[in-house]
Amino acid sequence: MKFLLAVARKDLLHIVRDPAGLASSIGVPLVLLVLLTSVFGGEKVTPKGKLLISDEDGSLVSRLLTSAFSQGELAEMIETEKVSTADGKRRMDGGEASALLIVPKGLSEAFLDRKPFELTLLKNPSQSILPELVEEVLSVFTEGGYYIQRVLGDELTVFQSRPTDAAIADISVRLRGVGDAVRTLADPPLIDVKMKQPAARQPVKRTSFGGILLPGMLMLSMLFLSQAMCAEIWRERTKGTLRRLAMAPRPLAGWLLGRVLAAMVVLAAIVGITLVGGHFGLGAEYANPVGLFVWCVFSGASIYLAISALQFHASSDRAAATFTNLLVLPLALAGGSMAPLDSLPASIARIGRLTPNGAAVEQMRHLMAGPVGGDLFVVGAALLCLGGAGFALSLRALRRGFAAG
Repeated sequence: MKFLLAVARKDLLHIVRDPAGLASSIGVPLVLLVLLTSVFGGEKVTPKGKLLISDEDGSLVSRLLTSAFSQGELAEMIETEKVSTADGKRRMDGGEASALLIVPKGLSEAFLDRKPFELTLLKNPSQSILPELVEEVLSVFTEGGYYIQRVLGDELTVFQSRPTDAAIADISVRLRGVGDAVRTLADPPLIDVKMKQPAARQPVKRTSFGGILLPGMLMLSMLFLSQAMCAEIWRERTKGTLRRLAMAPRPLAGWLLGRVLAAMVVLAAIVGITLVGGHFGLGAEYANPVGLFVWCVFSGASIYLAISALQFHASSDRAAATFTNLLVLPLALAGGSMAPLDSLPASIARIGRLTPNGAAVEQMRHLMAGPVGGDLFVVGAALLCLGGAGFALSLRALRRGFAAG
C-alpha cells in the first residue's frame, strides 16, 4: 500500500510541477465551459430587428397601421424608423434593416371606399426570422382591416370628408346599432364553457441547452485528460524509470495501480470543477449530484485504463500518440461529446450509444435528470470489464518486456 501511495504521490507531483500540462488538462473543460456560458448562459436574448417605413400616404389610416409595430412586445423586437422610399431602398441594398414597408399614396381613400390596395414589403434576404415576423404581423393587420371594412364599411364613408356635427351624431347611433347586433351574439353567450381545474402537478423542469451539452463536454475533457496522462507512460520508459522499476523487488501491479489512483484524483478535481461551473454558469440541475460525481470519476478511470492499454501495445511514442488521436476524436464525435446523440443521425447515434464514452454520457444525462435506472448497472458492469481488461493488458505488456525495453 505504501508503494502504491508513493507512486500516486510521485505522479501527482509531476503534474503539479508541470504548470503547462496542468493548465492544459484543467483548461480544456474551463474553456469549453466559458464558451458554453457565453453562448447559452446568462439572460434571455430577444432578437432585435429594424423596420424602415416609407409612409407616402400620411393619413390617419396609414399612421394607425404603421404605429402598430411600435406597440407592446413588438416594440421590444422591432425598431421602426420613418424614411423616404429612395433612402429606404438604398439602406436595404446595404443590408442595414430587416425589412422596408412602403405605403403608397391612396391607402386611406381605398380603405374607406372598400377598394383593393397594395402595400409593398421588401425583406432582407440575409435574415430569416425577423423579416418573416414583420410579414406575418402585416398580414394580420391587413386581415383585420378587411373585416373592419365588412362590418363598418358604410359607416366609414362619412370620414372621407370633414363630417358635420349631425353626421357625427348619426354615425354614433349607427355604430351603437352595430354594437347591439354583435352583443346579441355574445351576451348571453351561445356557447357555455365550463372550467375544470386539473389536479395540481409539479412544474416540469426545463434544462438549458448548455446543460444538455454539459455531459458530452465533460466526457470530452476526460478523454483529453486521459490521453495526456497516458502519454507519460512513454516518457517514463524513455527516461529509464520503467527499466529500474522492472529490476526492483516492488510489484509492477502496484506501480500501475498507483498511476490509476493519481489519474482518479485528477479526474475527480476536473469533474468537480466542471459540475460546479455548469451549475452556476449554465444553470444545470443535478438530481443525483453525488451519484453523478462518482459515475463521472468511475467512467473516466475505466476509459483511462483502456487508453493506457493502447499505449503499452504501441511500437513507439509517436505511433501511440497518432493512434490515440485517431481513436479519441471519432469516439468523441460519435459518443455525443460534440453534439447530443439525439441530434445525430439515427445510425450514428445507435453506434454512439454502444461506445464506452457514449454509454457513459447517456447515463450522466439520466443521473442529472432523475432516478437511477437499471441500465446504469449494466453500463457500469461493461465499463468495469473494460477497465479490468485494460489493466490486465497493460500489466501483461509490462511483464513481457515493455518496462525493460
